[in-house]
This record gives sequence, C-alpha cells and structure tokens, in this order.
Amino acid sequence: MSKDDGISRQQLDQQQAQRDRLAATMLGNQAAVQAAQVKLSFTQIRSPLAGRVGIRNVDVGNFLRVSDTQGLFSVTQLNPIAVEFALPQQQLPVLQTLLRAPTPAPVLALPSGEMATGTPLAIGRLLLIDNQVSEQHRHLACQG
Repeated sequence: MSKDDGISRQQLDQQQAQRDRLAATMLGNQAAVQAAQVKLSFTQIRSPLAGRVGIRNVDVGNFLRVSDTQGLFSVTQLNPIAVEFALPQQQLPVLQTLLRAPTPAPVLALPSGEMATGTPLAIGRLLLIDNQVSEQHRHLACQG
C-alpha cells in the first residue's frame, strides 16, 4: 500500500517504473534529435565570414582527401575589405603627409573611369604606403 493507502504497493511500483521508462524514452528521443542535427550540419557548407563566393574549384566526381589544401571555392570578404591601388610616384609627398595626419585620410573607391564624378562604391581610410615602387606607380592599401 502507498502512504495514504490509495493504491497498492504493486500498482505504485508499476506506475513509477512506467514513469522511468517514459523518461528514458524521452531522453533517447532527444539524443536521436541531436544526432540527426549533427548529421544534418555535415550537409551544409558554412563560411566563417560574410562575402561573395567565387567559382567552385571542385566538381562533382572529383576525388578529395582531408589533406587537400585547395578549398571547394573561395569566399571574398566584402566588409571590411582591403584594397590596393597604384598612383603616380609624384603623389608620394602628398600621401606621406596624409599618412602622418592624426586622423586617417579618407579614400573613395569610384567606378572605373569616373574619377571626378559618380557615386563612390565605398569609402575607407588610408592605412599604409607600400615600400615597393614600380617604374610607373607606388602601391597603396586602404581598408573600408
């Protein structure tokens, strides 16, 4: 008998056993759901950064190994993005002055061929002047 004599001890034990079985079944079902979620996660390719995906480097049917260094495709980060561009060497003194300024100099990225007009594609700041000088241009880098 139970403490309050409502049901027999045998019925109480059966009910407790059924409760334990159902709790174990529920835990097993939760584990099955979690296992399915892990398996599903292997069917998706996620990038650690937001950007634009390039042309795929691997096609269906190619043989891949874990040790392969070539990725399936490339992802180019767009924000923030680093840009290199070339300017005439005569601009070097102006650029050096801008680089020494207390606040970074703004840099506008304009569509090709629209030097004085057009809406900027992006606005960034001048970070460094590369030490390589070609015969015609000095390379610059900025980040937006």
